[in-house]
Amino acid sequence: VLVTPAANATSVNTNSALTWQSAANASTYRVQLSLSNTFETTVYNQVTANTSFTPTANLSNGTIYYWRVQGINGTVNGAWSDVRQFTTKLSTPAVPVLVSPVASATEQAFPINFTWNSSAAATHYSIQISLSSDFSTLVNTESQIAATSFSFIGNSNTVYYWRVKAYNSDAQSEYSASRSLT
Repeated sequence: VLVTPAANATSVNTNSALTWQSAANASTYRVQLSLSNTFETTVYNQVTANTSFTPTANLSNGTIYYWRVQGINGTVNGAWSDVRQFTTKLSTPAVPVLVSPVASATEQAFPINFTWNSSAAATHYSIQISLSSDFSTLVNTESQIAATSFSFIGNSNTVYYWRVKAYNSDAQSEYSASRSLT
């Protein structure tokens, strides 16, 4: 009986152990891990005396895997367990690279259109706009931005600092380097 990861589990760590209950009369177990539920090809086809198996190389992020286990007693192979599938966590998004306005830009007209490059593995972004370089005085924080731009209207003759962070359902990047503008 398979234990972990649970059937159809999502956001599974790429180095997680596969575990199962011991089977009567089994002295070893064959563990198969595949990208296909038919197991025509396997990522792992391992025999172990334990009731758990941790892949020796991390699995790929954001990938669906199928796994099953078979008890073995000497030369006699038992029936295969049920097949389970799980999906590994998505990769951590890359830190966004700010595009415009350029660093230390002056005389910016409103609305200010902040833009940044898309980040690999990102599904959305957040932006912080502050009156202080340490971001202790935020004037605007927007999250769940699907695009790689954000428009802002503030006060004239004011220095603003801005930075962006990338997200997906499993992870978030560090903040980008910050920029200032007037």
